[in-house]
Amino acid sequence: MKGLALILIFILACTPKQDQYKLSYPEEKIKEVLIDVYVISEILDDVDLKEKDSLRNLYITQLEAIHEIDFLAFEKDLEWLQLNPDNYKAIHNAAKDSISAIEKRYKAKKRK
Repeated sequence: MKGLALILIFILACTPKQDQYKLSYPEEKIKEVLIDVYVISEILDDVDLKEKDSLRNLYITQLEAIHEIDFLAFEKDLEWLQLNPDNYKAIHNAAKDSISAIEKRYKAKKRK
């Protein structure tokens, strides 16, 4: 009987568990927020280190208001997506493509 219990425990321990995490936000919303996060990150790269933290907090507050999200929940969604590369890659690429399109429109306007 003990042997059967040990085998059962071993089988259960080795069985892959389905990830039960449910995203707080739809993938489209995550992409929209991610676009703004990338833009903010670029802006903060040029900011003095002394001001960076306070500006980051200000931007996060604004992101939460604009997108009607809880940033901590967004970050948790993003962490889960990064552990699931197929899902993350699609969202990441869509966000990068959107940023590239915005840059092209901006540069085209600037030339006029």
